[in-house]
Amino acid sequence: MTTKKYRPYLSVEELTAILSSLKARPVSSILPLITYLDGYLTDITRGTRSANMETKASFIETLHSTNDNLKIGEDKALSAFAKWQNFPESVSPAELNIVQEYRYMKDLMTTEEEIDYEVANGLT
Repeated sequence: MTTKKYRPYLSVEELTAILSSLKARPVSSILPLITYLDGYLTDITRGTRSANMETKASFIETLHSTNDNLKIGEDKALSAFAKWQNFPESVSPAELNIVQEYRYMKDLMTTEEEIDYEVANGLT
């Protein structure tokens, strides 16, 4: 049996965020993935693994770059928030960004989520 595998292009910061999320809620079935990503990240930080490509901005930076100073409309935010609550798997990355901003502005995040949001958006 063969398994198809795909390679995402992620920055060190994005890999670290993914690994931190996985480690925060470890499940037996994902321990091999945690081990793999931890080793992969260690190789990068030691300089034994080189980048596959270099871009001007990371995926996360691209999401925030053009709309950093624009405020979202209340209707659009409520719509995205409702969609996220009812059908989270169908929310696009752009909608998720709106939901996160809405939750932050309306004080709907846990303290940990607020800290993560502030760090990710350069608010601290």
